[in-house]
Amino acid sequence: MTEYEFNDLLNRYAKNKTSERESFVVESYLDGFQKGGLSENDIKFNLGVKNRIYSNILKDKRKASVFNFRNIAAAVLLCITASILFNIIQVDSKLIEVVAERGEQTKVLLADSSVVYLNSGSTLKYPETFANNTREVTLEGEAFFKIKSNPEKPFIVTSQAFETKVLGTEFVVSNYKNVTPSVTVSSGKVKVTDNSNPKNTLTLIKNERVKLSQQTNSLIKETVQARDYTTWMEGALVFNQANLEEVVNMLNQKYDKSIKITSKTYSECTISGTYKNKSLEDILESLHFIYDIEFKYLDNQHIEAIAKPCK
Repeated sequence: MTEYEFNDLLNRYAKNKTSERESFVVESYLDGFQKGGLSENDIKFNLGVKNRIYSNILKDKRKASVFNFRNIAAAVLLCITASILFNIIQVDSKLIEVVAERGEQTKVLLADSSVVYLNSGSTLKYPETFANNTREVTLEGEAFFKIKSNPEKPFIVTSQAFETKVLGTEFVVSNYKNVTPSVTVSSGKVKVTDNSNPKNTLTLIKNERVKLSQQTNSLIKETVQARDYTTWMEGALVFNQANLEEVVNMLNQKYDKSIKITSKTYSECTISGTYKNKSLEDILESLHFIYDIEFKYLDNQHIEAIAKPCK
């Protein structure tokens, strides 16, 4: 068997397109990798395209408990034929895309050793290597960035609302649909620019947060405790004067549910609170008790939210 034929066999196996005999041959080969100590984390937190491969392959819910040979096949294929496989999975000419599905979180290691923690329902697009004089990535949703310092190569995060530019720091960019866009700095300094009005720019330092006002279309800076906005990495949810629509959207993302508001919403009724490692049922019960919001389960996936005027 030539190297090309072997690579093709691995590729077809990863896509579940091999015969029973071909699958037996591949699994016998991959069994050696498993016995040799190869783990899912060895694949998951590798550089570049491996993040993309793992993100796509492990959408199967069995990934938490089953060591899937097809996952290894894709990773091994990547190791020995990266240039061939890259043409299959690249987003465009040079970009890689990693998706954290609803109800999940994903860690991404970039080529410059910067680390990105993607919150549920978020997407990160980035180049396999940062070849130019900047390091640019694109975010949909929310992520915590730990950026490796490099004064000669600024790091730029582009989201729908903002461009966030840094040299080396730790910060959160949040730009979910139907949630107020924000950037929160844990350490260092960042420059935030309103994409709809590039003249609208603010510089943030540790424990400062900027929000984009939907009413005035302006940037609003406030002093906060940055750790309140990174606790989602520890399984917590923080609502800081959020409206009901924002709360529902965050709950849908984290718990992969479909909660819909069927009543009038009251913009003056804001919700604040921290829920660490709480079940959805516990949070809904708390919101009902404190804010008199009713939640009706239509089935296991769909929930109706009914708000009342503030007391």
